[in-house]
Amino acid sequence: HPQPASKFKKEETLRADPQAAEELYREGLLNYSQGHLKKALESFEKASRLDPQNEKIQKAFAKTKKVLGQQH
Repeated sequence: HPQPASKFKKEETLRADPQAAEELYREGLLNYSQGHLKKALESFEKASRLDPQNEKIQKAFAKTKKVLGQQH
């Protein structure tokens, strides 16, 4: 039967990781600048979960959500 350790690994991936968040943020900026707003939104969303205290990530996520919302 499955080892309980796998549960802990899953929880670890949800911990704050500012370095990974920064990489996702940059990826989001690149996608945004190329007009790939949905990809950018995904990157910013993941980044915001990894580093919820990062204001620039939160702003980029909110801005992208707003721009996408206006397109519908």
